[in-house]
Amino acid sequence: MILTALLLALVAATGFAEVVPEHFYQGRIVGGSEASPGQYPWQVSLQSTSGSHFCGGVLIDPQWVLTAAHCVGTSSIVAVLGEHNFDQNEGTEQKIAVSVIKKHENYNVGAGTYPNDIALLKLATKAVLNSRVALVDMASGGESATGCYISGWGKFTSTSGVSRVLKHAPMTAITKSQCQSVWGTSSVLDSHICILSSSSDPASACNGDSGGPLVCNPSGKWILAGVTSWGHSSCPTSTYPNVYTRISSFRTWISTNMV
Repeated sequence: MILTALLLALVAATGFAEVVPEHFYQGRIVGGSEASPGQYPWQVSLQSTSGSHFCGGVLIDPQWVLTAAHCVGTSSIVAVLGEHNFDQNEGTEQKIAVSVIKKHENYNVGAGTYPNDIALLKLATKAVLNSRVALVDMASGGESATGCYISGWGKFTSTSGVSRVLKHAPMTAITKSQCQSVWGTSSVLDSHICILSSSSDPASACNGDSGGPLVCNPSGKWILAGVTSWGHSSCPTSTYPNVYTRISSFRTWISTNMV
């Protein structure tokens, strides 16, 4: 798997150096541990037609995958469902071509850092739902962001090789003001959700994981709270929060565009 070269820029802002964060491009979790096969049955691997994984996604309907807008362009995309180990044919995988790409029309337009970083992918055929391929409910905004996890095909450090199995890590949601105190008031919007590692051994999304899920379990049921948008290149880090697109802020856009 080829790593994408990324640029980290520093700009002066309100008396301190504010980091202009870089995109995460090839779905990876730094730190964390291996998930059980089928533990996150809504997890999607977005791949090129040659089979190279480049982003994550989330199955929210038998024919629709949610991901980050910066993940998608005009290239052909294959959604792989029911995946766990890239190096094994487990018999649970469903590889379905993406027939329609709907990127948010205001992605990266206006205030904030990478605002409206969300996209919908329509599958050419409906997924077959089972114990390894399932939907996740989306947050409506009234839920507590507790018991949260991120998942993706992981990497141990920002410079090491990648894991070939799905990894996950517990995360803690922080407030907008806490997040802005690190990234700056102009970078973080109400439509973002910020998280930090829940463990003393830091874990994070890194150089990838774009479009992958942040799920929370406040009352015994998993709910999709966010999709990976941006963060710091020095990962894992206990200082700089990962920033996700807040799903509850886009429920109307999602329902309007799932046609």
